[in-house]
Amino acid sequence: MKQTIAIVTIATAMLCACGGGSSSNSVNISSEADPTDKYVGTWKGPCYSSTAVTQKADGKSTNIITALKISKLTSSTANAEINLTVYSNGDTTCSGTAIGSIIKTGRNENSFSSDAKGMVSSYGQNLFTYNASVTLASGKTVDQVIYSESKLSAISSTALTVGNLTVNSVSYGAALFKAILYFRDAKTLIFTPSAQFNTTAYPTEVLEYEGLTFVKQ
Repeated sequence: MKQTIAIVTIATAMLCACGGGSSSNSVNISSEADPTDKYVGTWKGPCYSSTAVTQKADGKSTNIITALKISKLTSSTANAEINLTVYSNGDTTCSGTAIGSIIKTGRNENSFSSDAKGMVSSYGQNLFTYNASVTLASGKTVDQVIYSESKLSAISSTALTVGNLTVNSVSYGAALFKAILYFRDAKTLIFTPSAQFNTTAYPTEVLEYEGLTFVKQ
């Protein structure tokens, strides 16, 4: 399966890097009126290094902060606008001036635009579909979801270069897989994808990776 520019790219990097570990025990947040109510809002991840997006000038990896702006569609579905703010190779804390951005709007407009500042893609929704709330063997209560992410571009055979950024061709395919969402508290969301990003089985353990832990803004 092709990686996607946002969540799956993060997951692949983190899974390959250090194997992950179980999340610490904590108290789940209280139930909302609908399962997806607690997804709504803007969630921000940490600064992480990406080899999927490189600097045009020298081909070096970049550093990225991912923000998810999640809106409720129905009681069981939510859509995300994915905004990647990209920083230079040397800016390992993402504290300087950004060199570009990559946005998947989550809209079905079959469009792509770009300029010197980055790229904006609207090839479909980035959808969380709630299935059930379950308690794992660890005692943690999680949401089982199907996650689908739109493609970034209609181009799939070459690298995509816009402004100061070059995106590897394997990093903008669409994706569909099972995952679990664990809310450590009302403002901390931990995303655990299924093994090999498959649609056959949900994860049975919460794995906490730096790039897949999001804090509500």
